Amino acid sequence: MRYITSIELKKASTLPIFVELRKISEKKSLIDLILDNLKEIGLDIDSSELDALFATGKCSLLLDAFDEIPKSLVNETITSIESICNQHYSLAVIISSRPNAEIQKSTFFRVINLAELSPADFEPLLEKLFYSSENNIADLLKAIHSSESQVVDVITTPLLLTLLVIIYKSFNEIPNNLSEFYDKLFTILCYRHDSTKPGFKREFSTGLTESQLAKLFDSFCFCCMKAKVSSLTKNEAISLTNEAIELSNSNIDNAEPFLNDITKVTCLVVEEGFEYHFIHKSIREYHAAHYLKEHAQERLKIAFYNHASLYCENYYQELKFLESIDEYNYKKHFLVPHIDYIFNTANIDKNNINKNNAINKIFENINVLIDDNGRLSGISHPKSDILINNIFNLYHDLVIFLFRSHENKFAAGYNLNKQDKTINEDKNHITKEFYLLDFIEKYNMTEKFSEHTEKLLNKLSKTQLDAIEFIEKSDKIIKKISF
Repeated sequence: MRYITSIELKKASTLPIFVELRKISEKKSLIDLILDNLKEIGLDIDSSELDALFATGKCSLLLDAFDEIPKSLVNETITSIESICNQHYSLAVIISSRPNAEIQKSTFFRVINLAELSPADFEPLLEKLFYSSENNIADLLKAIHSSESQVVDVITTPLLLTLLVIIYKSFNEIPNNLSEFYDKLFTILCYRHDSTKPGFKREFSTGLTESQLAKLFDSFCFCCMKAKVSSLTKNEAISLTNEAIELSNSNIDNAEPFLNDITKVTCLVVEEGFEYHFIHKSIREYHAAHYLKEHAQERLKIAFYNHASLYCENYYQELKFLESIDEYNYKKHFLVPHIDYIFNTANIDKNNINKNNAINKIFENINVLIDDNGRLSGISHPKSDILINNIFNLYHDLVIFLFRSHENKFAAGYNLNKQDKTINEDKNHITKEFYLLDFIEKYNMTEKFSEHTEKLLNKLSKTQLDAIEFIEKSDKIIKKISF
């Protein structure tokens, strides 16, 4: 987003306003942040003057990391964004986020998936990172392309590639898996400033060893996950650190030494003014998962998996990490009961999936939002319940499949009927809401949609059977062990 901002500045066609959404708080709204950013470049205006500025059509708004907004402030922020869009259709608004964020359901935006970093992108990016050392680039590329590591497959962003470079330069090898990747990263960042000082070993402000500090950091990340925060005020950071100290039985008296170590030594958390934030949300997510795997008591671990089974959308990335590093408990306490819950709540027999009954049960009361060009602009449902949250990815994938396959057909033959519900309308923008099952029937695609639904449900059922087989096999191996 910063790069897009810089390009827009060079073009000088609009005034780009870049806002980091993670800075939204109870004290700082989106409008406050916009006004602060304008003030930094010499435009000291109030909110009424901001409306006049937007109305010129000479501005663009770039909102970074929607997924890092505190959960309690998401709805308020969406309302603010949609209000701006509703009043100023000539204002270009670009929002970046992880997949499945609430803003993607807004009728004002069209979702565009970013291309992932591919192996072909590594060399040009590395040339920017090591522009003065061709040998280093060649050695690193050779190590990456010759490695059989799982990590290489998930290097899909520039940040992950940069962190991989840091690890490779210290260990001269590519980590075998994500767990090793993040563990080595913590070790490197603890000591990288001292690696060129012979005989010098830094003492942490906490007085803890590296392993003790790592355990406390895992606990801190778990507490942040539980509180649903990645950006923290000073008071929140102190409170969550004290909670983590108690949780990890760490032998330190107060939060300040720990906050100093993670901001000044590891730099995994950055302090800006009176706020703290993780350099990347995945840092918090991995170490929270690592706490559950390595340090949590069995009762707490099972309690988490039971809770996550009902609210998995809140812990998507942590669960992805746990799938890898805590496979047995993940499958036994989360995956198997979670799939049971989905089928039972939808009243579908997973051993006898009827494609026609399935789509009626899953997609009842689900609506699609279509713009005046026949393009899918969102998905809505009349109420937000646990089942909808848990199967969001399922029905989202199905609807996306439907529209990617037939969008040209919709655009060509689209007709706004008077009886259809208008969600938003003015001379430039019209959005209509349709009952999904009626919509696919109108275009004679019920059979294809049913088949695709059946395919995904059968895949879900097989995933559960495979997990049960893995659990039973693991249990048999354990039973054979005697002392």
